[in-house]
Amino acid sequence: MSSSSSNVPKKGRGGRGGVPPPSIFPKVVYPVELGSPAGIEPPAANTIPKSFDKQNSKASEKADRHADTKARIVQFLAPPPSHHDPLCVTPVDQLAALSDPELVDKALQLFTTDNFSGSVGLPDGSAVSMRDCILEFVGNSKVREGREIKKQLNERLGLIKALLDVERFKNKQTDDG
Repeated sequence: MSSSSSNVPKKGRGGRGGVPPPSIFPKVVYPVELGSPAGIEPPAANTIPKSFDKQNSKASEKADRHADTKARIVQFLAPPPSHHDPLCVTPVDQLAALSDPELVDKALQLFTTDNFSGSVGLPDGSAVSMRDCILEFVGNSKVREGREIKKQLNERLGLIKALLDVERFKNKQTDDG
């Protein structure tokens, strides 16, 4: 019985008499009227659908960037209009129909020991690095496809580096000999 009386504050123990202590969490009333004071607003509606909408919009933006990068790679690989040799080049419509890894395989043909970055000359005299285009393509593609494309690029660059090392070794021996 003494335990129930110890919970009630008494005047002799420094309490306030019979006044209950203030509540820790005050009751907040959410006004329905417009123009309510700042910080006292009704709880936000369910944000889960909003987050899915945001995720879907990001995915569609990424897909748009991927399609744009693919179109630029096709444009860079396309033959000039004056070139009509079907045995040497692939037409634009066939390039556009290729899957991502197949298109990158075609783009990797530009990488040689003389052109390590796969630079493509543009009609205005500037150049574009096909390596940078492929890396952008990897960044905008789906994870699994991006890994495969990045693997293709790294294998091709490794092969070219090995060929360059062999050429340097041969040149060094001919200089010494």
